[in-house]
Parts: sequence; structure tokens; C-alpha cells
Amino acid sequence: MSRSLLGRVMTFLFLFYVLSFGIFYLASALRFTSDIVLPSLRWSYALAGAFVLFIDYLLPVHAAAIAVAASLASGRESGRHPGEDTRPFNKLVGSSLVVFLLLTVAYTLVFEITYPAARRRLVDLQNVTSLARELRTQSEAAERSGDYRTSLGLVNRYLALDPTNRDMRDRKSSLESLAAHQEAPPPPRRPAGEQPGAMLDAQALIVKAQKYFDQGDWFSAHYYAQQASVLDPRRSDAMLLAAQASEKMTEAATPGRGKDAESTALFQQKKAAYLLLSEGDYIQAYYSLQRLAAQYPQDKDIRNNLDRAGGAVKGVSFFLDEAQRIEPLPGVDHILFLNSAGADGMEAVSIGRMVQAREGTYFLDVEAVRYDAAGRVAWHFTAPYGKMQGGTILMRCIDRSTQGVQSVPVYSQGARPPQEAAILRVQATEDEMRFLSTRQDALADAGPVELWRMRNSLGSFGLSRGALSVELIMKLVMPFAFLILSLLALPFGWAFRARSVNGPSGLAVLFVPLVPLVLSVLTLLFIYAHRVILGFVVLAFGFTAAVLVGAALQFLLLVSALIVLAGQSGS
Repeated sequence: MSRSLLGRVMTFLFLFYVLSFGIFYLASALRFTSDIVLPSLRWSYALAGAFVLFIDYLLPVHAAAIAVAASLASGRESGRHPGEDTRPFNKLVGSSLVVFLLLTVAYTLVFEITYPAARRRLVDLQNVTSLARELRTQSEAAERSGDYRTSLGLVNRYLALDPTNRDMRDRKSSLESLAAHQEAPPPPRRPAGEQPGAMLDAQALIVKAQKYFDQGDWFSAHYYAQQASVLDPRRSDAMLLAAQASEKMTEAATPGRGKDAESTALFQQKKAAYLLLSEGDYIQAYYSLQRLAAQYPQDKDIRNNLDRAGGAVKGVSFFLDEAQRIEPLPGVDHILFLNSAGADGMEAVSIGRMVQAREGTYFLDVEAVRYDAAGRVAWHFTAPYGKMQGGTILMRCIDRSTQGVQSVPVYSQGARPPQEAAILRVQATEDEMRFLSTRQDALADAGPVELWRMRNSLGSFGLSRGALSVELIMKLVMPFAFLILSLLALPFGWAFRARSVNGPSGLAVLFVPLVPLVLSVLTLLFIYAHRVILGFVVLAFGFTAAVLVGAALQFLLLVSALIVLAGQSGS
């Protein structure tokens, strides 16, 4: 190949890459909506989206650039002069092979490393948006309640994510003035929902309970003594201390001579709410304590128990406003998997959308059905919302402040025990669920190593092991497809080049826009033919045979491409 023709190919590759990326960037920017990401993140989102589209369509763009460059070559660029013989093979293809091999290596690295990172970047930008909106909501709530210092802190955290937001900058200036005249904040409280039993051993909890007992804080003493007893049922001192604290609470709640009637009545209400908490009725305790906190905002016992109830509630439910905030956000759609299978029956789970945010993983439109060993429907429910908690999907969604407003699963057939009616234990993790979508590109984010690692686990959830094997082999085939299409595009364009020494005619140039369209179809057929052939071999003979056939097929196609390239003369 002459230096001038190789230079033309590289020039057209650069032009096609830049032009196609620009088109994809424009398309990503035009389809942007503020429901997806913050306006300040629009261009970052468009850039990542454009890169994903660029890699998705790189093969036809790449092949078209090479074919167009070769088709527009003139007789002078091919090295032909009157009386000159056909150029030998090594002069025709030597430099192009080296360039195409280097481009193939670059494509492999981008396809396996940068491309998945760009797809994850899109999700990260959506998560940043979710967090920023949550901070804004909390800041507005704190400002309405008169807690300007807290509101200012939340605004500062928001501006760290969205520094160009003019509205929030104006709010910051206003809050700085208000916070300067506000009293100093009280000493830091323990974070809401802290579960000390998860961090301290039984002995440390007993020491803590004894400290609160000596201070006359019977609720805290009873709470921590119970926590110690749960961690180590053999600790009789924990049970004794809990009983002593319970006696003190009973004495304080019993009317008597010399006691203030109002204080006694309040303690009775506090004790009743605390008993709900200690007996496991977390939601009822949360609402009871919330009502008391509204009436007595300075009561330390109520504040502490409300924190404990709030943490306990998060273990059995979540709040409706959380689900409503993530509802417009994009995620993984149409997830379907088998949850369990055995002699006693099988469960099938369908999830309309999964959204992974900083606050957790949420689900929309959860549906599950269980079949018993005889194939009959044991139960079937649908739930509008769900949230992952460990290996369990919580489906009881309650209002943060109004008791009775909640969303729970609706059973159309059968029933389950009350303690299990609003939860669903699942074997699949969030990472595995991302690849259990019925969408065609569900496995696009997974690299070959990840697919190999999850082949068996995803297969146990109902995803076809054959489909996984084909997808894995196709990811290994794509670099070879890039190289082979590069070699085939050159003679394709070369065969239709202008024969005149003066270059291509105007009529020939008019047909140039058809080349990308034709090669797009041919490229898709080339890739699809691989899927059909390898899919047949996987189903008929297994994964190992498909790998061998795929390797042999790439070898034959590569040799054929070189033969076709060598068969093109310089004339």
C-alpha cells in the first residue's frame, strides 16, 4: 500500500470518528431531561452517553471510513502509471496490517475497560442527582422548622455536588445571615437508627446500661440491657438489669401522693410507646413517639426512643417519599428470575425497574408467584415499591409522618404468614440482578471475566446458560471482528475506486454517503451470523466446542480477508 493511500485511510478514520462522535454527542444532549440528571451535569452526561453510543456503533463507522477512503483513491495514489505492472502483495498490505493490528489492540482495551466504565459513569451521575435532590429536600424541611444551621450545612453539601446552582447559592447567603443569629446547636446526638448491639459486645452494653440506670434514664438502661441479653442470652446480669429498669419505669408511671399528675401521665405515654418498641411493633412505636415528639420536642427520653424506633423501622419498611424520589430515575428495567427451586416448589420474581442510589437499591412494580411441588399457585402478589435490605426485599412502604398511609403487597392468590407478607427473600444480589433483565443489552456492562465468573449463578436464576455462553464468546470474538472487518473494508472500497488517474468523478462522489449505510447492514449481518453459528454450536455441542469453532472461524475469516486483500491488484 502506498504511503499516500495509508495517509488517506488514517485521515478518513479520524474524520469519521470525530463526525460520528459529534453526532452521538448531539443526540445525547438533545435527549437530556432534568428528570435524569441535574442541569449542571448535562454535558458530562451527554459526553458519557455519546461515548457509549460511539462504541456501540464503532464497527460500521470504522469499516465505512476505510471503504470510503479506498473508494476515493485515484489511479495516481495507487501508484499506477502507464505500463506499470500490478504491485506485489507485500507492498500493498504491509503497512495497513500493522496499523489495523494497533487499532485492534486499542479497540480491545476500550471495549473491555473504558466502555463499561462509561456506562457506569451514567449511573453515577444519576446517583449524584438523587443525592443532591435529597439534600435539597432536607434543607428546605430544616429551614421550615427554623433549624437554619442544619439547613445551611445541607445546602453546603448540595453545592459541593452542584456548585453552579444560582438558586442554592442565594439560599446559602440568606441562611448564613439567619444562622448567625441562631443559638448554638445542642451537643451532637447519636445518629438516628444507630444499633449499638451491632458494634458493641454484651459486656460493653451492660456497662452502658448500668451507666444510664445510675443516671435515672430507665428507658436507655432497659434498651441497652435488652440488647446485651439478645447478644448473649447467658448473661443473667443483663436480664436482671433490664428487670430493674422495667420496675423503675412502672414506679414512675404509677400515680401516687406527691407526684405531679401531668408528669406521670406523660411518663405513662412514653412507657406505652417504648413497650411497643421493645415488643417489636416498630412502626406503631415510631408513630406514637413522633406524636409525643411534636408535643414535647425537648423531652430527651422521647427523642432517644424516636431515634431507636426510626432505626428499627428501617429494618422492616422504608418511607414513601424515598420511593417517590427515585421513581422518575432510570435504572435496570424488566428483571425476571427464578428465586428458588426445590422439591417443595419454585418462585418466579418480576421487577419492573431497579434503581441503585446512594440510599440503597429500590424496586418498582415487584411481582412474585410461588408454585408448589404439584405446580399449583401457592401465592401470588404485586407490590408497587420495594427496597433491598440484606438479602431481603422490603415491600412495606409507610408515610414518614402520617400513620395509616402505606403501600403493601396485594395478594391476588393465596396468603403468607403475617410476618412474611411484606418481605421477599431473594437469592440474587443487586449486581446479579443487573444482568437478569430481559433487555437485549442487559449483559453489555459485563466483561469476559465477569461473565465467566457469573455463568453458573446467573444460570441458576433462569437465565439461559446457552445465552450466557454465546455472549461470553461474542465478547472474545469482537476484537477479531474489528480486525477482519478492517481488512475486508479495504478491498471493498478499493474495488469501487475510480479508474481514472485524475481521481473520482462527481457521480461517484454522490454515491459515497451510501457506503456507510451499506456497510452498516453488512456489519450487522456479519456479527449476527456469528451469533447464529456460535449459538447453534453451543446448543448442539456445548461451550468448549463453541470456543473451538469460534477460534477456527476467526482463523478462516482472517486468512480469507488477507487473500481477498492480496487479490486486489494495484491497477
